[in-house]
Amino acid sequence: MSAGLGVYLAPNRRGHFIVTKMAPGGPAMQSGQVQLGDVVVQVNGQSLEGMLIENARGLIMGPIGTDVQLTLMRNGVLLGAGLRRGPAQGPEREVSPHPQPGYTPGRHMSPPPPGARPNQAPPLLQQPMMPSPWSTDAHGN
Repeated sequence: MSAGLGVYLAPNRRGHFIVTKMAPGGPAMQSGQVQLGDVVVQVNGQSLEGMLIENARGLIMGPIGTDVQLTLMRNGVLLGAGLRRGPAQGPEREVSPHPQPGYTPGRHMSPPPPGARPNQAPPLLQQPMMPSPWSTDAHGN
């Protein structure tokens, strides 16, 4: 049976994948090692830069109980996170801190760093998000 880490990723224009949601009770949330707004740089040593989201998901998914090593970037610092694949507990929902000055939904899901101007995303997140390959225009195209 296949399982993941309970993280939801969204690509930005630079080809980075940002953690935008976490499943309550999922491995990522339970570990405390992954935070909203983290950039997932590598999965098990393989770079995600320029990768399609389906391929990135394929690296994260695997048999329940198997280990995954993530390389994350948070506030310009690379961090390692060792997680074990497993099911999420409870309904899927977006988990984010209470909105505060500087909070911009969908672009930066954690409080702004000290000294940041209100509504300014950190440097890696300043690029606009790429449209989803599943999105449609106003005419359904």
